[in-house]
Amino acid sequence: MRRTLGRCIAQKIAFCLDIDGVLFRGEKVIPEAIRAMQTLYQDRNTPLVPLCFLTNSGGQTEHQKAKQLSEKLLVNVTEDQVVLSHTPFKKIIQTTRYNGPSLIIGRGETEAVARKYGLEHVVKSKDLASRDPTCVPFLSLSDGILPSKLNEKRSYGTDYDPIGSIF
Repeated sequence: MRRTLGRCIAQKIAFCLDIDGVLFRGEKVIPEAIRAMQTLYQDRNTPLVPLCFLTNSGGQTEHQKAKQLSEKLLVNVTEDQVVLSHTPFKKIIQTTRYNGPSLIIGRGETEAVARKYGLEHVVKSKDLASRDPTCVPFLSLSDGILPSKLNEKRSYGTDYDPIGSIF
């Protein structure tokens, strides 16, 4: 296997590995994934070829995911090697310097991630539902929306303060 990998290095090959279903099954690491990492890393800190870890999940920072991957795969994964579902927004936000209202959708720490990327005016689904429950028909009152908030008037999502991005 190392001889084949040596030829890959000579040909300047890189690997992008899907995390969910390839390296992990749920929260559990697939045993073959650890063996694959041992083959792809010279030691626990140095990959032999450029590696990227992809997932369509999010709700955490690239740093947090890299730390989780490092601990479970027994190799050093850096945040620069991790691409989450929201990672492309990081560059877009920094490049455009957009600072208007942004609808934040997702689980975990999605709002904190959006703020870390530079979005300041975040609007969550619950915020929209508190203004107009018909905007978010699948979000129920049991999701933490207080009936007293349902009548509050907010300006975002109107012609005067439109939501300019969805994260």
